[in-house]
Amino acid sequence: MYQMPFNLGIGKFDVYVQAVFATGAVSDWSSINRFTVVTPVSVSSLAQRQVTYRPTLTWLALPGASKYEIWLDNRSTGQSQVYRTFVTTTSWTPDADLQLSRYRFWARGIAVDGTPAGWSPQTDFLVVTPPQPVTPLSSTFNRQQTFTWTTVLGATSYGVYLQNTSTGAVVANVSGLTTPSWTPTVALADGNYAWWSIAESAIAGFRSDWSVRTDFYVGGRPVVTGPTGQVATLRPTIRWADVVGAGKYDVWLNRTFGNQIDFNVFKQFGVTGNSLQVPADLVNGAEYRVWVRAVSTTNEVSPWSNPQDFSVFVASQQDSVPQPAGSGDLQLLAVEPAVVQIPQLQSPLAAEPARSERAVVSVRRAEQEELEIERATILAAAVQQVHSAATAEADDFGADSAVDQSIQDIVEALLSGGLNLS
Repeated sequence: MYQMPFNLGIGKFDVYVQAVFATGAVSDWSSINRFTVVTPVSVSSLAQRQVTYRPTLTWLALPGASKYEIWLDNRSTGQSQVYRTFVTTTSWTPDADLQLSRYRFWARGIAVDGTPAGWSPQTDFLVVTPPQPVTPLSSTFNRQQTFTWTTVLGATSYGVYLQNTSTGAVVANVSGLTTPSWTPTVALADGNYAWWSIAESAIAGFRSDWSVRTDFYVGGRPVVTGPTGQVATLRPTIRWADVVGAGKYDVWLNRTFGNQIDFNVFKQFGVTGNSLQVPADLVNGAEYRVWVRAVSTTNEVSPWSNPQDFSVFVASQQDSVPQPAGSGDLQLLAVEPAVVQIPQLQSPLAAEPARSERAVVSVRRAEQEELEIERATILAAAVQQVHSAATAEADDFGADSAVDQSIQDIVEALLSGGLNLS
């Protein structure tokens, strides 16, 4: 008898035996002895009630397996092989939603040569996916609010449970609803409520899990959702859940010291939407308390919300004090401002740049041209004046000639510099 010192893994194997004598002689090999290792897969434990449509099943890796075959039956409907497929990993998740039913699962390994191992022990579970609440999700002014939720695959009916959490009274516990909705037959009194829905299957013979608890308030009281805790802004945004039937909201913000209310910071009425940013900077390091109330489209005013507390802290450079190198204790460092050199003012003459000799000549030439232009302007004015006076006194051609001669004399005198017009 001989036991292998290691795990062979799944698959087909051939074994031969040979005798070895004390003298060292050996016998012929025995005839072939063929066997198959079919070790079953070990499926990991799974919760019996699965709240997801697509549960994931896992198992331990099987030595020698190149892939795995899975098998899934629906025991509620009697459908065999809802899934029968192969995977190369050690887990499997259905690629489509499973309906509200009882299921049985098996898995087995497949060797490289295609030899299948034994099937795992059966794994039974139930898919009990609950409905998801749709409305109401928060507060409402509607006292005969219709409750709605999502459908559940495989459900034949639904149920709803409604409780007044202010009094503890069970308002409704209804089952057998053929649609995913329910409306109370009488108006609900103002107050706090919680509700749940559930799916039922006549085929499977059981119900899903209950939906998550949903709290709401009849009478429109809002629920403030933020800010909470410590916020790092001086102008935080106040947020609240929508109220069914609300047309606008009023917001009230106080600064507080512990349980003592200090003073009102601001109040704003008629806010539309479900958020409002504080319009001015709050005090850094201070604590605040906020309330919100709703006003319906018919001008019904709700109670104020429960208070929501928060604090404001914004770190700044002044809050960080440098620590000297090599010192274990925090110390304040005296830092003097750097000395700034004040520039000396210059006079306009001192600020005028130096000019080269060529630049000086150019300036003088320009000045001479300006002087000549000035003389020409004066000449034109004088000529016009003399011509006008002489023309007024002349009566014949000879006089006109005298005027022309006078003008010529003036021009020559100006050009020669012999006439002073100043």
